Amino acid sequence: RNALVQRLDALNEVVKDRISISVERLTLASAIQPAYQALHNGLTSAIADANSDLMTTRTQAGMDAALNGKLESLRRLSEMESESNLLVGLLTEAALINDSSRLASLRDLIKAAKEKIEAKLNTISDPAQQKKLAALYNDLGTIETSDGIIATRTYELNRLHDADVAFENAQSETAKLKKAVDNMVELQGRTAQAIFIYVDQRIR
Repeated sequence: RNALVQRLDALNEVVKDRISISVERLTLASAIQPAYQALHNGLTSAIADANSDLMTTRTQAGMDAALNGKLESLRRLSEMESESNLLVGLLTEAALINDSSRLASLRDLIKAAKEKIEAKLNTISDPAQQKKLAALYNDLGTIETSDGIIATRTYELNRLHDADVAFENAQSETAKLKKAVDNMVELQGRTAQAIFIYVDQRIR
C-alpha cells in the first residue's frame, strides 16, 4: 500500500507540473499571431511607403543613385516580410509539435530566421522607421529565447513522458495490491470454510 501511495503522489506531482508548463506554453503560443499581425501591418505600411518613394524617384531626372537606394530598401523590407512569415510558421510549429526530436532543428531554423530579420533591421536608414519595426519585431522575436517556446515545449513533452511512466507505475502497483487483496480474501474464505467444517463436525 505504501508503494502505491508513493506512486500516486509521484503521478500527482507530475500532472500538476505538466498542467503548469502547459499553461505557460499556451500563453506563449497565444502571443504569436497578434505579434506577427502587428509586425506584418508595420512592414506592409513600410513597403507601401517605399513603393511610393520609388515611383516618385523614377519620375525625376538624374536620380539613378537615389533610385538604386530605394530599390535596395524595398528589397530588404520585402525580404523581412518573407522571413517574418517563415518565423511565425516555425514558432507555431514549435508550439504544437509532439515530436521532441524535431525541436532542435526548429530551434536552429528559428535562430536563422531571426538573425536575417535583425540584420536587415540594422540596415534601415530611417531612424524612426527602424525604431518602429524593431519594436514590432521584438514582440515576435522574444517568443523564442533561451527559455522561450522551444524550451517550454521540450520540458512539457518530457513531463508528458514522465506522466505516462508514473501512470504505468501506479497501475502496476494497483494491480499488485489488487492481487494481494484477492489472495487475502481467498485465504480468508478457505480459513472460514475450514472452521465451518470443523465446527460442523464437532457438533455432530
